[in-house]
Amino acid sequence: MQDIISPSKLRKISSCLYQYKLHYIDGWRRIQDKAIYRFGHVCHEVVQQSISQRYKYNPSVLFTSKWYKEAKKDLYYNNSDSFDKFMDLGESLCAKIPEALKGITGISNIEDKFEVSLSGIQLNGYVDFICDYKGKKTLLDIKTLKSVSPYEVKMSDQLTLYSMAKKVPNVGIIAMYKVKKDPRIEIITGRKTKRDYIDLQYKIKKAVSDISQRYYPKANDKMTCQMCDYIPICFGTKKEVKAKLRQIDTRQHTKKIEQNRKKSLFC
Repeated sequence: MQDIISPSKLRKISSCLYQYKLHYIDGWRRIQDKAIYRFGHVCHEVVQQSISQRYKYNPSVLFTSKWYKEAKKDLYYNNSDSFDKFMDLGESLCAKIPEALKGITGISNIEDKFEVSLSGIQLNGYVDFICDYKGKKTLLDIKTLKSVSPYEVKMSDQLTLYSMAKKVPNVGIIAMYKVKKDPRIEIITGRKTKRDYIDLQYKIKKAVSDISQRYYPKANDKMTCQMCDYIPICFGTKKEVKAKLRQIDTRQHTKKIEQNRKKSLFC
C-alpha cells in the first residue's frame, strides 16, 4: 500500500476498513453508477461554477444543461427515483443557490489542491473553497444529503483534514437537502480544534498500521452496511455479486482519475 490518503479513502477508513480493501485493493465497483451520486456531483459542479463565475448563468438552467448530459449514461435508479424526478429536484434546489449563499463573500481557493504529510503518511485532496462567512474566514464543503447537524460537522474527519491542511479552523457544509417535498440549502458550521487534529492523526496511523498488516475489520454498524455498495459480497450470493459488481485494475483506474483531474472543472 502507498502511504497516500485522499478524502475518499479517509471516508472508507473511518467507516469500514473491509470496505476500503474491497474498493482500493481488490478493485470492486458497481456495474452501474448510482444516479443519486451523479446527482450530487452535478449539484456540486453547479455551486462551484456559479460562485466562481459570479452567477454568469442561472444556476437552475445550468443544472438542467448538466443533468441532460447524464441521460446518456447507464445509471442505477432506486425504485422511487427517476431521471425526471432528479431533474425537478435539482432545478428547485439550484434555483435557491443565490439566496442561500448571499452571506458568503471573499471567495478564494476554489477546488484548491492540498498536500500534507503526517509521520511519513501523505494526505492529499481538494477543498471546495474558502470564504468570509459571518465575519470569519471559513472553509466550506458542498454536500447533497438528506440531513446534517452541527455535531456531524464537528465529527467529520474529512473536514478535520481540510482544516488541518489549510490551517483554517472554522469549517462548514453547504447542505443541499435532496428532500423532494422541501428542497432547500443551508450552511452548517463548526470549529476544529487541536484535539480534533490529534485524534485524526491517531486514527490514520492506526488504519495504516492495520492495512500494512493486512488486517481489515468489518464495520459493526448497521447504518454503514445499509449504505454500502458491497452488501452482496458480505451478505449476498455469488449470483448477486455477479449481477451488481465488477472488478477493475486499480492501478490503471488511479492513473485515469489523475488524468481527469488535470482537465478544467468547467470545460
